[in-house]
Amino acid sequence: MNRKRIMRERRIRSAIWIAFIAFMSCREENNIFDEIGLTMGGQVAEVRLSQGANAAEAGTTVTREVRFWSADDTFDYLGLWEQVSLNTRYEVKIEGSTFSERTAEITIDWREVREENFSFADWEPKEKIYLREIKYDVDIAYDEVSEDAETLSFDNFSSRIPENFESLFYDFCIEKLSENQLKNVVSTKGTLSDEQFKALYGEDGLLTTAGEEQLRNELKGIGLEKLAADTYEIAQKYTITLAYRVTNGSATPNESRIFFTVF
Repeated sequence: MNRKRIMRERRIRSAIWIAFIAFMSCREENNIFDEIGLTMGGQVAEVRLSQGANAAEAGTTVTREVRFWSADDTFDYLGLWEQVSLNTRYEVKIEGSTFSERTAEITIDWREVREENFSFADWEPKEKIYLREIKYDVDIAYDEVSEDAETLSFDNFSSRIPENFESLFYDFCIEKLSENQLKNVVSTKGTLSDEQFKALYGEDGLLTTAGEEQLRNELKGIGLEKLAADTYEIAQKYTITLAYRVTNGSATPNESRIFFTVF
């Protein structure tokens, strides 16, 4: 074996050793078991809540199956939790087009519905899991509600719409309505003459910058109430998210979630 070959083999062995040291260091800094929560004695319980229908009627009872298991076969907590969100749609119509804005707010942010007792009677030998049925009563207060001009005054509607609703509505009119539709709105509800309206547009048939600003001011002058007439509406719908939480001997909870809208 010549000297060059010996030196080459030494360099190869040295490179392999350096790579091995780097690999071991990386494993110590980024332990894969730490990342997935499976360190010795720290594995969380597994839990699966069946999905079912994505909608439920107010005043009824939702029934689901929950499956859970744990390597340590210890269960310190079982419980059903709820989060409730209210989704609201605000809508007006003009010249056959519909403008709407939506908001969402959490009305109940993770409240315990009930804690449940663990029972070995829930064990399913064939599946090697614990299986039980859970029930959740959908409050009748979560019923879907739609209000329009027949049941809702404009002042009430106006007091509830989002802060930027009106300005976005004027933008919608300018961007979505045709020239003829805008002309009809202005001629029947506004103050601009046909000649003044025509002057808002350039030779290319498009609104000029000054014309767009003048038209926006004209729409503001007419106002949302007159433009929307009796076409305004507010629709409210609740969304419920359920979580079944399980804590085993690791003291770290795990959960499975489902959600559905209420009608």
